[in-house]
Amino acid sequence: MTRLPSRPGSRHVLLFAAAMHMVTETALAPFYPALFRVAFGVQDFAATGWFLALSRVAAVVALPLWGLAARRARLSRLVLFGQSAAVVLTGALALAPSFAVFTAIGMALVAAKSVVLLAHPRVAGAHPAGLTAGVCQYVAVLHGATALAAVLGAGIVSVPDPMRALPLLAVAEAGLLVACLVAFRGPVPEAGPGTSSAPSRVAPLALVVLLFALAGAVVRPFFTEFAAAGGASEPMGALLFVTAHLAALVAVLRIRAVPR
Repeated sequence: MTRLPSRPGSRHVLLFAAAMHMVTETALAPFYPALFRVAFGVQDFAATGWFLALSRVAAVVALPLWGLAARRARLSRLVLFGQSAAVVLTGALALAPSFAVFTAIGMALVAAKSVVLLAHPRVAGAHPAGLTAGVCQYVAVLHGATALAAVLGAGIVSVPDPMRALPLLAVAEAGLLVACLVAFRGPVPEAGPGTSSAPSRVAPLALVVLLFALAGAVVRPFFTEFAAAGGASEPMGALLFVTAHLAALVAVLRIRAVPR
């Protein structure tokens, strides 16, 4: 069974970890074609598609393995292990000599960071104001992180040698690791029993989530290229990309403000 740390700040650290997971995954996503073109001379858009597809496969394979590990180990220890690996792998991205090596490291990074996904349901359910408020907070954090990631990604690809700017992500991951080490000290009791839903109730929601994720994944890596073809600069392309997430963030905050 998944267990959450009991220290007051641990829930906020896990939310921060979820945000950093999104930043690491999406900071460069709108700019992958430009990054691969500048860093490795890869011109084919299909290479970006393969990179994203293989990264998703790595996450799909890793998540059930993390789930099995969570039956035997505390979630906090798994998060610390995954976060430690993320620091090393994020730094290794800057040293990748080829597109193939960059892809392999990226797959390992996504697999390591996917352990944070195990904590998301428990973190949302542990909100003092209830599950709905917890879900709204979680979604707001992810959209805010995506907006921040796009700005960071635009800064990275705008430098002459973007690979040298990638260690900035490793520094952020190291800061998160330190925060986790501080927050996860002390006793770690077992969380209360969770709830389960019938597959017939979950399947429609899962299909909707899948379609939304698919729509975002198809557009995200090529949006800035499309904007650039229309004459927009990379910062402007990033701003246009962020606009949808900012609108979603405003909507989530508005939902939180509606009285129940």
